Amino acid sequence: MIFLKIAIHSVFGQNKCDTTQYGENEEIFVIVEIMPTPNITSKQLEIILNSSIDLNEYPDDLKKPIYITFIINCKGEDFNYKFHTQIDQKLQVKLNNILKSNLNWTPAYHNGEPVDISKNIKIEIVNNQFQVPDFENQKRNKKSRKKK
Repeated sequence: MIFLKIAIHSVFGQNKCDTTQYGENEEIFVIVEIMPTPNITSKQLEIILNSSIDLNEYPDDLKKPIYITFIINCKGEDFNYKFHTQIDQKLQVKLNNILKSNLNWTPAYHNGEPVDISKNIKIEIVNNQFQVPDFENQKRNKKSRKKK
């Protein structure tokens, strides 16, 4: 009976909490019942970015939004940051370090269990300032869905 329960959990459950690296064939959730939440708001992240990075050093990277994907595992640990916008390598390293050192996450939950999820962040540059719209947009969408 115990063996059967373990076998079923291994086949149907997601059990990846002991790692912070994935192969390309690993399944990661994208949408779950309870999405992960950051420890800071997008406005707080904007303040950190704007006080830490001088955008005048990167004039060519100011015209396009910066899209970043990363994984949050079922312990709330974030890793595997991938930039989908071509930007200056030094700016990419700075952004990566700031995101990793300032963002902490609650884990995502699906079917009552903590799970691993892929998260996207969009960073825009408007009037030579960073803007991070994702966190507020996600909260608004959740509220509007609850009202229906």
